[in-house]
Amino acid sequence: QVLESQSTWLETYDESAHKLSLKSHINLTQDQIIRNPLETIEGLNSRVIREKVPVLLNDLAQQADLQHISEWKQEARSLLAAPLLSNRGQLMGMIYASKPQAFGFDNQDLQLMEGFANQASIALENAMLWTRSLEKERLEQELRVAREMQLKLVPQTMPEIDGYEVDSYFLTAYDVGGDYYDFVSFNDKADGFVIGDVSGKGTSAAFYMAEFKGVCETLAGNVKGPVEMASQVNRIIYNTIEKQSFITGIFAKLYAKKHRFEFVRAGHTPVLHYRAKEGKVDCLEPAGMGVGLESGRLFDKVLELKSVKVGPGDVLLMFTDGLVELRNAEGEEFEVERLEEFLLKSSDLPATELKEALLKEVIDFIGETALHDDLTMIAIKRKS
Repeated sequence: QVLESQSTWLETYDESAHKLSLKSHINLTQDQIIRNPLETIEGLNSRVIREKVPVLLNDLAQQADLQHISEWKQEARSLLAAPLLSNRGQLMGMIYASKPQAFGFDNQDLQLMEGFANQASIALENAMLWTRSLEKERLEQELRVAREMQLKLVPQTMPEIDGYEVDSYFLTAYDVGGDYYDFVSFNDKADGFVIGDVSGKGTSAAFYMAEFKGVCETLAGNVKGPVEMASQVNRIIYNTIEKQSFITGIFAKLYAKKHRFEFVRAGHTPVLHYRAKEGKVDCLEPAGMGVGLESGRLFDKVLELKSVKVGPGDVLLMFTDGLVELRNAEGEEFEVERLEEFLLKSSDLPATELKEALLKEVIDFIGETALHDDLTMIAIKRKS
């Protein structure tokens, strides 16, 4: 109305498709909408975008390189085109106005068009930022709910085992993660322990973690020990997990009355066994491969059962690689050797105090460096 133009239209820029798309118009025919030649980032649009200022074309009929526009909109002789730019100069869209007569616009119209384009750009950018803010808030809320749900998947209380103390710790590096641990009971009622780590991070790892938990809990009461449990878990997970993903894990069983601990290691980090009588730490790494990597025959063939005697004051520590691969500001990793040294100097502590002392050691080591992986551990100590 201000420009007294015969028609006008607005197009927004789709960065992924690298093209413009008509969003609103006055006095364009359906045929013109379908055959719009100004949706490409070429020709006239390329010039406007490059110069980042409105362009005034006084007589389209005299512009040989713009004949396709004249043929598309035959009633237009003069044309104004202005870019819609964000405050960082990024293209958000274009706005056009046309008149049926040559030299229909003057420099004042050009300035008006530029002012309107600037106002429209601010409004459009604010709308886009608001939409993104709402989407981000929605995603954050969903992740908070997912995190709360995941925290409920890990044990809320420690098992009570005669002659033993048990404590654990679970922390995700992001809102949700792929670490998992649980306390189970085998078919002979002996206490079982499972700790796992899904390859990858974030929501996909969290989904597999939940599936892994469900399978482990379902199978535990129907199997006699770690070997059978690991084998059946692998067969089930192999059929559902993506081929580029896998799960490492420890499947363990404690015969509390016999003070014997046996476990299998499915490609997971080692189990550390502090032997109080000798004042020594053993790094236990029996053979095994990750869950979901192979359908079963090879998995079962390489799986090795490890059994150890647990003496008075002994400590068994299971953990995910997020613990030993922690990095400080210098890029130095925490490593298994540092964990072994910690056990040697802190083994006299009860399981809960041992866990807390280890967390303090970790915090002192990493300082202000952020976690880049989930961190999970289980400490089992036989009372002296």
